[in-house]
Amino acid sequence: MGEYSKALSSHERSLEIRKIALPPNHPDLAASYLNIGTAYGKMGEYSKALSHYEKAQEIFGTSLPPTHPYIALNFLTNHNATMRELLIECCRRLDKREFTCTNIDRNHTVPSTKIVCYKCALKIFKELVYQFRISMKQNDILPITMRNRENCYYGKQCRTQYTKVSHAQKYNHACEQTKF
Repeated sequence: MGEYSKALSSHERSLEIRKIALPPNHPDLAASYLNIGTAYGKMGEYSKALSHYEKAQEIFGTSLPPTHPYIALNFLTNHNATMRELLIECCRRLDKREFTCTNIDRNHTVPSTKIVCYKCALKIFKELVYQFRISMKQNDILPITMRNRENCYYGKQCRTQYTKVSHAQKYNHACEQTKF
């Protein structure tokens, strides 16, 4: 544990390979930049870490729909938080009834203390993270290109956001469907 310079070297090699094999706006390049930024952050080189995080944000902002999990990961990285902390926050809001989750039993809300199978837990967590994303203030949404977009009529149900990058970049899909 703690061999950040070794990890950094591996992530940099991975980035070089990905730069050759992938287009310049591919999300996997952004993931490499995030990994490198994290390594620099752990080593105390914060300006280098920030530079790599900004490169990742730039790629994510142009290549992913606004409901993509990388957006949540990017948010966590920028707020120095973990998935566990996000889960705890979502469960807290679920218990306060700020969030609702009816994925298991449509007639009842699911309390945070309910024991569920792994598959159901993933569905519930996905829904809670979606509600967390919707509740975020516009200033907290990163990258900046994701802010103040017009809502898509089909919201999170829109399939076009996954097949047409231009559509994903133009509209906000972290919303409910308004056109049926």
